[in-house]
Amino acid sequence: MASEKEVKIPAAPAELPAGLHKKWAATYLTAFQQVKADDENANDGDCHQAARREANRMLRVEAPTSHKEAMALPDWHCHLREEVDGVLKVVTIDGKKYRFDVPSK
Repeated sequence: MASEKEVKIPAAPAELPAGLHKKWAATYLTAFQQVKADDENANDGDCHQAARREANRMLRVEAPTSHKEAMALPDWHCHLREEVDGVLKVVTIDGKKYRFDVPSK
């Protein structure tokens, strides 16, 4: 099985907080090794592609369905989160846009 020294692990995506970079790299290495184990003839390009796809699942943002859920999203999941004229506008790192009425207090 390919060791960490044998696999060139790319840098984690910039959107990911520094505290999650090691987890991303570990997920990448595990996925790379799994593809190699499943198919000994798999070329490195296929292994790297599958590994990046698996590691990048950490970047998925669950779609908020309410104001409360949108406010609970971690800051790094949001490019924009602002309240304007009683409406919360959110743009997540995957480019999706959401609008929710701000509940009255």
